[in-house]
Amino acid sequence: MGIRERARARRFLLSGSVVTLSLLVPGLAPAQEVAEEAEAPGGELALGTITVTGAGSVTEGTGSWTAPQVTPSATGLPLTERELPQSVSITTNQQIEDQNFQTLDQALTYTPGVTAVRGNGEMRWRYLARGSEINNIQYGGVPTYVHFYARDANPQDDLALYDRIEVVRGATGLLEGTGNPSASVNLVRKRPFADRQISTDFSLTSYGSAELTFDASSPLNEAGTIRGRFVGNALGGDGPRDNLTDDSVLLYGTLDFDIGDATTANIGLSYVDEDIDGYSWGGIWTDYDGSFFPNFDGETSPSLDWEYSDREAWTGFAEIRHELQSGWTLKAAARYNDGSTDMLTSYMRWQQPAGDIELQRSGAPFKYINENFSGDVQAAGPVTLFDRSHELVFGVNGGRDRTRYDGGDYYLFVIDPPDRANPHAEPKPPISPTNVYFWDMTTKQWGIYGAGRFSLTDQLKLIAGGRFTWYDYEDEDDGDNQSSYSVDGEFLPYVGAVYDVNESWTVYASYTEIFQPQQAYDRDGLLEPITGTNLEAGVKAAFLDGALTASAAVFRTDRDGIAEPDPNNQGCGPGPFPSCSKAAGLVRTQGVEFEVVGAVTDRWNVFAGYTYVTSEYEEGENSGDRFDPNVNPENLLKLGTTYRLTGALENLTLGGSLRYQSETYNEGTDWASAGQPFEMRQGGFTVVDVMARYELTEQTSLQLNVDNLFDELYYTGLWNPGYGNWIGAPRTATLTLRHTF
Repeated sequence: MGIRERARARRFLLSGSVVTLSLLVPGLAPAQEVAEEAEAPGGELALGTITVTGAGSVTEGTGSWTAPQVTPSATGLPLTERELPQSVSITTNQQIEDQNFQTLDQALTYTPGVTAVRGNGEMRWRYLARGSEINNIQYGGVPTYVHFYARDANPQDDLALYDRIEVVRGATGLLEGTGNPSASVNLVRKRPFADRQISTDFSLTSYGSAELTFDASSPLNEAGTIRGRFVGNALGGDGPRDNLTDDSVLLYGTLDFDIGDATTANIGLSYVDEDIDGYSWGGIWTDYDGSFFPNFDGETSPSLDWEYSDREAWTGFAEIRHELQSGWTLKAAARYNDGSTDMLTSYMRWQQPAGDIELQRSGAPFKYINENFSGDVQAAGPVTLFDRSHELVFGVNGGRDRTRYDGGDYYLFVIDPPDRANPHAEPKPPISPTNVYFWDMTTKQWGIYGAGRFSLTDQLKLIAGGRFTWYDYEDEDDGDNQSSYSVDGEFLPYVGAVYDVNESWTVYASYTEIFQPQQAYDRDGLLEPITGTNLEAGVKAAFLDGALTASAAVFRTDRDGIAEPDPNNQGCGPGPFPSCSKAAGLVRTQGVEFEVVGAVTDRWNVFAGYTYVTSEYEEGENSGDRFDPNVNPENLLKLGTTYRLTGALENLTLGGSLRYQSETYNEGTDWASAGQPFEMRQGGFTVVDVMARYELTEQTSLQLNVDNLFDELYYTGLWNPGYGNWIGAPRTATLTLRHTF
């Protein structure tokens, strides 16, 4: 979309926003009367609060760091955290507000057992848990495959749209089909409220950006059977490092309908436009032996001042839910996303064309598109068998993802001296059209699933189910290279048991199998899918009437057939720089994790999570070596708290958080190290954040967040001497004024 087309789209959306505001803002439309309480003769209340059904537990406005119910994102069954035989972490709306999380990567950075690292691009985040990457993200409980190049084609996941983030760790193939046994991330959207609520947030950062968010919800008719919500967000200004600006506009609208007494529907649309100047594709570089340059820190720019990434996405979604008199629920949900990016950016590599080794900057223009459709249809409800009540779920879900990039001719510069980063070092060269080469990839997956929660005794519940998955993958490139892979009816079982020891304590165990096709090639074509098993056992507890929860788990995952680089072959697969892989032997990941979260008192919230995990090759030539030690630390510790003071300072809330991870490293020889051996090693590091919020009135608050209080210098991930290394943001202060109407 060109500049003029983008401007027309914005004008269209803004005009729609005015219409929405006229419905939601008091005094602008007859909807003002909707919020007034209707009384029947005699003064009795005729219209009470209408709750949002089918959305799980809404965490907005609760002030809590816990959520009593998990959206059915792992088994399809509506279970509480204690009823699900897997580790669960929920980042509630209050925690998002307290820690000033703006994007998904920030929230997952503080999620127990999860690491968030930048991949191949400034905003192209990778999320990992239990030794492997998270391949799927659920939006409103609908599983969505996220292609690794799709993160280049779409803006960041902005949390202004979401009520909470649910993370179920371990394998979740029952609903998602393919995927690593890492975790499932479910982003639960904000839904309309039953009464009128309006809020505004205005933030300023110490590095020179400003952000404004407007959030309004209201009934739209006198009966309250139609409710609407609008969220608008605008961000502009400098980024946390030199030579970086990020300007974005987000618009989100959603409607809830009560269609009779038993049927509800929800529809919505969002649009995001994000323009990033000074965008970097490759991150910061090291010396060719892997040693870090001492002049580089969190403010260092790895990009040139004329490089950029302009991206936008339209997303539509719909859900309809019908409650039968028998207690069964029928639900259908779907999501469609259309993302595109125009970018000009570069990465670095050490080369030895002749004589001395030199550091080269290689860049090109690119256009990306990502078209993704996903849907889910299911029926769930109770049955009676042997005089006991049980719960069943049956469903069909799947989706189609098409991701394509088109590239132009590369530009090439030498960075000299390599221990300095100068964003103004080179003038912008003539840019070729982006039709020199392409790679077009389409993934289709669908499956049928079923599961049951069987009440064997009052205390013992068995959860058992399975899924049959059909999978198709096709790709092609400009060299007329084509490849495809398909699987018909791959079966994945799921078995779990949950035993309530008493009202406070529960023990559980679960077993699942895994199946993950991979887009890696050897001399004979695509490698076979990764297969394996996942085991977990643990204990969960609730204290203080459920306000404080705790859990502990042990887990082990075996995976076979993971692709790894093949240094003895070249030229496998499509794309402008095809590389060869080979299937590794068995990789075993095992560990323990602990989590405590909730309210110690009505003034004191806490969370704590610790994970110890080892991931090693069990077979083959790498037997005994750590698997992906560059992005998989063995130790993760995450802590946080807020406390609202008493007495004369009762309007003041103070808080802080801490995250620690142990050593990461990478070593070997690589295409970006000029064929020289390298070793990159980062010791453990700790990042501390603090916050303070003062309630000026019941409706207005002022909040200060200081992230990376001690200005810790650390890398979020390590890859090779030229590519994929990113330094974390330096100390940053954010001041937020929040007002509710």
